[in-house]
Amino acid sequence: MRRLGILLASLSLGLGTVAQGLTADQLIAKVEAAQRTSGFRTRAKLIKTTPGSKTPEVMQLVIKGRREGESTRMLYQILWPKEAMGRALVVETSAVGKVSGFLFEPPDIQVPLTPKVMSQPLFGTGVTVEDVAEAYWRWPRQKIVGEEKVSGRQCVIIESRPGAGTATDYSLVKSWIAPDIALPIMVEKFGKDGALVKRFLAAKVVKQSPGSWAAAVMVVDSVGGRGRTTLEGTRSERDIEVPAEQFTPEALKRIFTSSPELRPSK
Repeated sequence: MRRLGILLASLSLGLGTVAQGLTADQLIAKVEAAQRTSGFRTRAKLIKTTPGSKTPEVMQLVIKGRREGESTRMLYQILWPKEAMGRALVVETSAVGKVSGFLFEPPDIQVPLTPKVMSQPLFGTGVTVEDVAEAYWRWPRQKIVGEEKVSGRQCVIIESRPGAGTATDYSLVKSWIAPDIALPIMVEKFGKDGALVKRFLAAKVVKQSPGSWAAAVMVVDSVGGRGRTTLEGTRSERDIEVPAEQFTPEALKRIFTSSPELRPSK
């Protein structure tokens, strides 16, 4: 789920210094292993800044995750403002990387995640549903292409390219991964024409457990002055049990009308 003042240091020519001999697939597996948890719950602010607008648009979200073996479920739901309260996205990713799920519009509208829906902006921001799903980690072509320092951390650069027939808006995704903390520090996504479309930056990195780091602030810049989206975590619980029923349309209908979670933070 971002990009202020990106400072890139000079390119390091010697591959393997920080990668420690890992292949691209092994480094990706290391990242996923570090983020593995039975379940989590996070409260966050989603801030949309539009060129020409005097004030940013701010939303409060609850984000939940649940793991079932190698499959995951994610829920993003708006808590505030009142006029958008209850709107939600549920993303389910299978063990082989197949993405499914739905958008929920209160009180009872459910829209499956077709390729067309995956291309839509999430809650009107510069982030799409596809961006949230992060399916590019399962693309068939992953390659280490260099090393570079980003925000003071030495990173390995991985290029991810989709296979033939893959439903995606992107032709290439480049990830700058810091192997020492197993976390992507920056990600750039390129459109079908090969041009850079958006850039994601972990603007604030925090340690969330002895073996896991996370981006507490993620900034997404849409290239060409088309705006910025910032996700700021405000409170988080990790390694908790999140019941599977909380990701169903029936539960979202009930949550919208009765759950204390749909109360904005003070």
